[in-house]
Amino acid sequence: MKHIATILAVLALIAAGALGYLFFDTKNQLADTANQLDASRQAEAATQSQLDSANENIQSLKKDLESERTSLSQTRNQLSKANSQLAMEKQKGNRLSKQLADAGRKANNLEEQNGSLSRQLSAIRRQVSALESSTAQIKQMEQQLVALRESNNEMQQIMLAKADVATASNSFADEAPTTTDAYSFNTRPAVLPASLGPEITILTTQARDGMLVLEASAEAALEAGSEITLVKGFKALAKIRIIESNGNELLAHILPDPAPSSLSDGSMVQFLR
Repeated sequence: MKHIATILAVLALIAAGALGYLFFDTKNQLADTANQLDASRQAEAATQSQLDSANENIQSLKKDLESERTSLSQTRNQLSKANSQLAMEKQKGNRLSKQLADAGRKANNLEEQNGSLSRQLSAIRRQVSALESSTAQIKQMEQQLVALRESNNEMQQIMLAKADVATASNSFADEAPTTTDAYSFNTRPAVLPASLGPEITILTTQARDGMLVLEASAEAALEAGSEITLVKGFKALAKIRIIESNGNELLAHILPDPAPSSLSDGSMVQFLR
Protein backbone atom coordinates (compact mmCIF):
# COMPACT_ATOMS: atom_id res chain seq x y z
CA MET A 1 0.00 0.00 0.00
CA LYS A 2 2.84 2.29 0.89
CA HIS A 3 4.40 1.64 -2.45
CA ILE A 4 1.16 2.48 -4.22
CA ALA A 5 0.76 5.68 -2.26
CA THR A 6 4.33 6.58 -3.02
CA ILE A 7 3.79 5.86 -6.66
CA LEU A 8 0.60 7.92 -6.67
CA ALA A 9 2.37 10.75 -4.90
CA VAL A 10 5.17 10.60 -7.41
CA LEU A 11 2.64 10.51 -10.22
CA ALA A 12 0.80 13.43 -8.63
CA LEU A 13 4.04 15.37 -8.41
CA ILE A 14 4.86 14.50 -12.00
CA ALA A 15 1.36 15.48 -13.06
CA ALA A 16 1.60 18.73 -11.10
CA GLY A 17 4.96 19.46 -12.68
CA ALA A 18 3.59 18.62 -16.10
CA LEU A 19 0.56 20.78 -15.48
CA GLY A 20 2.79 23.64 -14.31
CA TYR A 21 4.99 23.21 -17.31
CA LEU A 22 1.96 23.06 -19.57
CA PHE A 23 0.50 26.15 -17.85
CA PHE A 24 3.61 28.23 -18.29
CA ASP A 25 4.19 26.86 -21.75
CA THR A 26 0.60 27.59 -22.71
CA LYS A 27 0.89 31.06 -21.16
CA ASN A 28 4.03 31.71 -23.15
CA GLN A 29 2.35 30.41 -26.29
CA LEU A 30 -0.68 32.63 -25.55
CA ALA A 31 1.66 35.61 -25.11
CA ASP A 32 3.42 34.73 -28.34
CA THR A 33 0.06 34.27 -30.02
CA ALA A 34 -1.10 37.65 -28.65
CA ASN A 35 2.12 39.24 -29.89
CA GLN A 36 1.67 37.58 -33.26
CA LEU A 37 -1.95 38.73 -33.28
CA ASP A 38 -0.88 42.30 -32.51
CA ALA A 39 1.79 42.05 -35.18
CA SER A 40 -0.80 40.65 -37.57
CA ARG A 41 -3.18 43.47 -36.69
CA GLN A 42 -0.41 46.01 -37.18
CA ALA A 43 0.53 44.33 -40.45
CA GLU A 44 -3.14 44.32 -41.43
CA ALA A 45 -3.40 48.02 -40.53
CA ALA A 46 -0.25 48.74 -42.53
CA THR A 47 -1.59 46.62 -45.38
CA GLN A 48 -4.94 48.43 -45.17
CA SER A 49 -3.10 51.76 -45.21
CA GLN A 50 -1.09 50.61 -48.20
CA LEU A 51 -4.30 49.35 -49.79
CA ASP A 52 -5.98 52.71 -49.16
CA SER A 53 -2.93 54.48 -50.58
CA ALA A 54 -2.99 52.09 -53.53
CA ASN A 55 -6.71 52.82 -54.03
CA GLU A 56 -5.98 56.53 -53.90
CA ASN A 57 -3.17 56.00 -56.38
CA ILE A 58 -5.55 53.99 -58.56
CA GLN A 59 -8.14 56.78 -58.40
CA SER A 60 -5.44 59.31 -59.19
CA LEU A 61 -4.25 57.11 -62.05
CA LYS A 62 -7.83 56.85 -63.28
CA LYS A 63 -8.13 60.63 -63.22
CA ASP A 64 -4.76 60.95 -64.95
CA LEU A 65 -5.89 58.34 -67.47
CA GLU A 66 -9.11 60.26 -68.13
CA SER A 67 -7.09 63.46 -68.44
CA GLU A 68 -4.68 61.72 -70.80
CA ARG A 69 -7.60 60.37 -72.81
CA THR A 70 -9.08 63.87 -73.01
CA SER A 71 -5.68 65.28 -73.95
CA LEU A 72 -5.27 62.50 -76.51
CA SER A 73 -8.69 63.30 -77.97
CA GLN A 74 -7.80 67.00 -78.11
CA THR A 75 -4.46 66.12 -79.68
CA ARG A 76 -6.25 63.98 -82.26
CA ASN A 77 -8.64 66.85 -82.99
CA GLN A 78 -5.72 69.25 -83.28
CA LEU A 79 -3.92 66.77 -85.50
CA SER A 80 -7.03 66.47 -87.67
CA LYS A 81 -7.27 70.26 -87.86
CA ALA A 82 -3.56 70.45 -88.64
CA ASN A 83 -4.03 67.89 -91.42
CA SER A 84 -6.94 69.93 -92.78
CA GLN A 85 -4.89 73.11 -92.61
CA LEU A 86 -1.98 71.29 -94.24
CA ALA A 87 -4.28 70.17 -97.06
CA MET A 88 -5.55 73.75 -97.42
CA GLU A 89 -1.98 75.06 -97.42
CA LYS A 90 -1.10 72.50 -100.09
CA GLN A 91 -4.04 73.72 -102.16
CA LYS A 92 -2.92 77.31 -101.60
CA GLY A 93 0.59 76.29 -102.58
CA ASN A 94 -0.74 74.71 -105.76
CA ARG A 95 -2.77 77.84 -106.51
CA LEU A 96 0.26 80.02 -105.79
CA SER A 97 2.36 77.83 -108.08
CA LYS A 98 -0.23 78.27 -110.83
CA GLN A 99 -0.38 82.01 -110.16
CA LEU A 100 3.42 82.19 -110.26
CA ALA A 101 3.41 80.30 -113.54
CA ASP A 102 0.75 82.67 -114.90
CA ALA A 103 2.74 85.63 -113.58
CA GLY A 104 5.84 84.25 -115.30
CA ARG A 105 3.97 83.95 -118.58
CA LYS A 106 2.56 87.46 -118.12
CA ALA A 107 6.06 88.73 -117.33
CA ASN A 108 7.33 87.14 -120.54
CA ASN A 109 4.45 88.70 -122.45
CA LEU A 110 5.17 92.05 -120.81
CA GLU A 111 8.83 91.72 -121.74
CA GLU A 112 7.82 91.03 -125.32
CA GLN A 113 5.40 93.97 -125.21
CA ASN A 114 8.15 96.08 -123.66
CA GLY A 115 10.45 95.16 -126.52
CA SER A 116 7.70 96.01 -129.01
CA LEU A 117 6.97 99.28 -127.19
CA SER A 118 10.69 100.07 -127.15
CA ARG A 119 10.81 99.57 -130.90
CA GLN A 120 7.68 101.70 -131.30
CA LEU A 121 9.21 104.34 -129.01
CA SER A 122 12.35 104.36 -131.13
CA ALA A 123 10.22 104.78 -134.24
CA ILE A 124 8.24 107.58 -132.55
CA ARG A 125 11.49 109.25 -131.51
CA ARG A 126 12.68 109.09 -135.09
CA GLN A 127 9.36 110.57 -136.20
CA VAL A 128 9.67 113.28 -133.53
CA SER A 129 13.19 114.00 -134.72
CA ALA A 130 11.91 114.22 -138.28
CA LEU A 131 9.07 116.48 -137.11
CA GLU A 132 11.53 118.65 -135.21
CA SER A 133 13.65 118.99 -138.32
CA SER A 134 10.47 119.72 -140.29
CA THR A 135 9.47 122.29 -137.67
CA ALA A 136 12.89 123.88 -138.03
CA GLN A 137 12.34 124.00 -141.78
CA ILE A 138 8.91 125.58 -141.25
CA LYS A 139 10.43 128.19 -138.94
CA GLN A 140 13.10 128.86 -141.55
CA MET A 141 10.40 129.25 -144.20
CA GLU A 142 8.48 131.60 -141.90
CA GLN A 143 11.64 133.65 -141.43
CA GLN A 144 12.08 133.73 -145.20
CA LEU A 145 8.45 134.83 -145.59
CA VAL A 146 9.02 137.59 -143.03
CA ALA A 147 12.12 138.68 -144.94
CA LEU A 148 10.14 138.66 -148.19
CA ARG A 149 7.40 140.72 -146.55
CA GLU A 150 9.94 143.28 -145.35
CA SER A 151 11.51 143.34 -148.81
CA ASN A 152 8.06 143.80 -150.35
CA ASN A 153 7.34 146.70 -147.99
CA GLU A 154 10.66 148.33 -148.89
CA MET A 155 9.96 147.91 -152.60
CA GLN A 156 6.50 149.42 -152.14
CA GLN A 157 7.99 152.43 -150.34
CA ILE A 158 10.57 152.89 -153.12
CA MET A 159 7.89 152.66 -155.81
CA LEU A 160 5.69 155.15 -153.93
CA ALA A 161 8.63 157.56 -153.64
CA LYS A 162 9.31 157.25 -157.38
CA ALA A 163 5.62 157.84 -158.11
CA ASP A 164 5.64 161.00 -155.98
CA VAL A 165 8.72 162.29 -157.83
CA ALA A 166 7.13 161.56 -161.21
CA THR A 167 3.93 163.36 -160.19
CA ALA A 168 5.87 166.43 -159.06
CA SER A 169 7.85 166.50 -162.32
CA ASN A 170 4.72 166.23 -164.45
CA SER A 171 3.05 169.15 -162.65
CA PHE A 172 5.79 171.50 -163.91
CA ALA A 173 6.05 170.16 -167.46
CA ASP A 174 4.88 172.41 -170.36
CA GLU A 175 3.40 169.63 -172.42
CA ALA A 176 1.42 166.78 -171.17
CA PRO A 177 2.57 163.39 -172.34
CA THR A 178 0.68 161.95 -175.24
CA THR A 179 0.31 158.60 -173.66
CA THR A 180 0.91 157.48 -170.13
CA ASP A 181 0.73 154.01 -168.78
CA ALA A 182 -1.32 153.75 -165.61
CA TYR A 183 0.42 151.95 -162.81
CA SER A 184 -1.49 150.68 -159.81
CA PHE A 185 0.69 150.23 -156.75
CA ASN A 186 -0.35 147.96 -153.89
CA THR A 187 -0.32 150.22 -150.87
CA ARG A 188 -1.85 147.60 -148.57
CA PRO A 189 0.38 145.93 -145.99
CA ALA A 190 1.94 142.64 -146.99
CA VAL A 191 -0.05 139.51 -146.31
CA LEU A 192 1.08 137.90 -143.09
CA PRO A 193 2.45 134.39 -143.55
CA ALA A 194 0.41 131.48 -142.24
CA SER A 195 1.47 130.47 -138.73
CA LEU A 196 1.52 126.88 -137.48
CA GLY A 197 -0.31 126.55 -134.18
CA PRO A 198 0.30 124.10 -131.31
CA GLU A 199 -1.02 120.55 -131.34
CA ILE A 200 -4.71 119.94 -130.70
CA THR A 201 -6.62 116.69 -130.20
CA ILE A 202 -9.59 115.45 -132.23
CA LEU A 203 -11.96 114.09 -129.57
CA THR A 204 -14.99 113.14 -131.68
CA THR A 205 -15.59 113.04 -135.42
CA GLN A 206 -19.14 113.20 -136.81
CA ALA A 207 -18.53 112.99 -140.55
CA ARG A 208 -22.23 112.66 -141.42
CA ASP A 209 -23.10 115.90 -139.64
CA GLY A 210 -19.86 117.57 -140.68
CA MET A 211 -18.98 118.35 -137.06
CA LEU A 212 -15.84 117.98 -134.94
CA VAL A 213 -15.14 118.19 -131.21
CA LEU A 214 -11.58 119.32 -130.49
CA GLU A 215 -9.48 119.77 -127.37
CA ALA A 216 -7.04 122.69 -127.44
CA SER A 217 -4.98 124.47 -124.82
CA ALA A 218 -5.35 128.16 -124.03
CA GLU A 219 -2.09 128.71 -125.93
CA ALA A 220 -3.92 127.90 -129.19
CA ALA A 221 -6.11 131.04 -128.70
CA LEU A 222 -8.96 129.66 -130.81
CA GLU A 223 -12.30 131.44 -130.55
CA ALA A 224 -15.73 131.08 -132.09
CA GLY A 225 -15.73 132.24 -135.72
CA SER A 226 -12.09 131.34 -136.39
CA GLU A 227 -11.36 129.42 -139.58
CA ILE A 228 -8.31 127.16 -139.49
CA THR A 229 -6.82 124.36 -141.57
CA LEU A 230 -5.96 121.11 -139.81
CA VAL A 231 -2.61 119.68 -140.92
CA LYS A 232 -0.59 116.61 -140.04
CA GLY A 233 2.84 115.83 -141.42
CA PHE A 234 2.65 118.78 -143.90
CA LYS A 235 -0.61 117.38 -145.26
CA ALA A 236 -3.84 119.40 -145.09
CA LEU A 237 -6.61 117.27 -143.58
CA ALA A 238 -9.58 119.66 -143.53
CA LYS A 239 -10.62 123.28 -143.18
CA ILE A 240 -12.95 123.99 -140.26
CA ARG A 241 -14.83 126.90 -138.66
CA ILE A 242 -15.01 127.15 -134.85
CA ILE A 243 -18.69 127.37 -133.82
CA GLU A 244 -18.49 127.26 -130.04
CA SER A 245 -15.71 127.41 -127.45
CA ASN A 246 -16.20 125.92 -123.96
CA GLY A 247 -12.96 126.01 -122.00
CA ASN A 248 -10.52 123.65 -123.71
CA GLU A 249 -13.23 121.98 -125.82
CA LEU A 250 -14.15 123.38 -129.23
CA LEU A 251 -17.13 122.57 -131.45
CA ALA A 252 -16.29 123.08 -135.14
CA HIS A 253 -17.97 122.71 -138.53
CA ILE A 254 -16.07 120.90 -141.31
CA LEU A 255 -16.00 123.08 -144.42
CA PRO A 256 -16.53 121.24 -147.73
CA ASP A 257 -13.56 122.83 -149.51
CA PRO A 258 -11.06 121.24 -149.50
CA ALA A 259 -12.54 117.77 -149.07
CA PRO A 260 -11.70 116.45 -145.57
CA SER A 261 -9.56 113.32 -145.20
CA SER A 262 -7.94 111.15 -142.50
CA LEU A 263 -9.91 112.58 -139.56
CA SER A 264 -9.92 110.03 -136.72
CA ASP A 265 -10.86 110.20 -133.05
CA GLY A 266 -7.95 110.70 -130.66
CA SER A 267 -5.47 111.84 -133.30
CA MET A 268 -3.12 114.77 -132.65
CA VAL A 269 -2.99 117.46 -135.35
CA GLN A 270 -1.75 121.02 -135.84
CA PHE A 271 -3.46 123.93 -137.53
CA LEU A 272 -2.72 126.82 -139.83
CA ARG A 273 -4.50 130.10 -139.22
